[in-house]
Amino acid sequence: MRRRSSWEAADAGLLLWREHFVWFLPFFALPLWIAAFGLRFLPSFIRPWSYLALWWMKPLFDRPVLHILGVRFFEPRAPARRFCRGLGASLLRGLWGDLLWRRFSPRRPGCMPIRILENPKFRELNRRKRILQRGGLDASILITILGLALEIALLGGEFLFSLTMAELLRPDLLLFFWENFADIEVFLFAAYCLNYILVESLTVCMGFGIYINSRVEVEGWDIEILLRGFAERNAKGRVPALNKAPAGPGAALFLCLMLALLPLRGYAEASGKPAGALYGSFEEIFGGKDGEAPEEMLAEILKSPDFGGEREGWGIRFKNTPEAGKPRAFPPLPWMEAVKKGLAYGLRFCLLLALGGAVFFLFLRAKKLKREGPLPKKGNSRGLFAPLPEGPEALLNRAELFHRQGRRREAWACCFAGAVAAYERYRGIPFPPAATEYECLALARSAPGDAGGFVALVFSWVSLAYGGKSPDPGAFESSLAFCRSLGPGGNGEGETAHG
Repeated sequence: MRRRSSWEAADAGLLLWREHFVWFLPFFALPLWIAAFGLRFLPSFIRPWSYLALWWMKPLFDRPVLHILGVRFFEPRAPARRFCRGLGASLLRGLWGDLLWRRFSPRRPGCMPIRILENPKFRELNRRKRILQRGGLDASILITILGLALEIALLGGEFLFSLTMAELLRPDLLLFFWENFADIEVFLFAAYCLNYILVESLTVCMGFGIYINSRVEVEGWDIEILLRGFAERNAKGRVPALNKAPAGPGAALFLCLMLALLPLRGYAEASGKPAGALYGSFEEIFGGKDGEAPEEMLAEILKSPDFGGEREGWGIRFKNTPEAGKPRAFPPLPWMEAVKKGLAYGLRFCLLLALGGAVFFLFLRAKKLKREGPLPKKGNSRGLFAPLPEGPEALLNRAELFHRQGRRREAWACCFAGAVAAYERYRGIPFPPAATEYECLALARSAPGDAGGFVALVFSWVSLAYGGKSPDPGAFESSLAFCRSLGPGGNGEGETAHG
């Protein structure tokens, strides 16, 4: 947990959704499929209202998801049976308000955790909302809009994709869809329920991320949770390992419910006619019992000019067998042609854009390799900066040059680096690569000899680099003389600078 922007908090909710989706199957997806299956038993004239009923009951189905998130957030290693404790209270807490006067509130993804997890009363609830709004709780409005757009895009895209594929595979299937939409509507309802499970659980998780981020911004909740974890570890000792979610049974039940929603009757059975007799029974056509035909009817058929008669043998066939004709032509749909043409142009544009981008990035990569070479330069893994000069004398000469140019910060930095290099080369004091100024000073004081000049150098550099305070006049010359006295022939007792 840490402070995040609103979009980062929503993205953290997406990670929560990916992490806990397997737990949503038995507590959220399974009850939703059972409710959807029950709504299919409504009379046909009010069956379209099942879509509105499921949509209106979103606050009810959001509560199991939020309950699981709350348990896993406070008890990351909680077993599966822990989810059943307190689930009923989470389902009923503030339910009527969410189903009635708060049903159209756009802040519902971010405000629902306050009512369900914190359970404040009346005025305290409004006060909590006002407090957390200062931490970015209003960003949940965008989450509501995003969820609605995702549902519309998914359902519309699935419907248009099915129609387009039907038109591309067999043109006569499209008219079959329109003529028998009442029997095929169950597939649309199943797609709606599947999108409901995906999008609604994602919306709740993103709203939970916004809620957590608001508490972190306003109350510093990340520090509270951290200290609470320390206290629990000290009080209870080792925490048991995390139990894995039972993915197998939940997935099996999910698949069985999807198969249960498929249509159980064919078109012929739904129309009231027995299978294999779409145009009526034998008795309806010939007027006799099944398996029997009047001789007069058979004789009349055989005397017809369309047949060859009995003399041609047992094979009764047409005299003039027509050639294989063209398939039945259906009237073209202008909007379907426009959709196909738009998809074709869109795919071509994406392909050309991808090829152009690949060529452009290959050109940039080749230009960079030509400028820097295929291998990095020695002493520099990135090849962006020139390596520093080797040896303390070169560093001190560069420090003197920077000082004459008026670049005080660079001059003191090179002077300090030269002193460290001189201690390592001439005095045998190893300095760690990530050592701070005061750690270097402690190592230099532990070595034999007078380190007063290095003390003044460190204090002058620290006051300039971190405090913005200019050293006294003549301090740089004294420090430079001290650094050069550390080399061969020097005694390390150069003039001491006064910071």
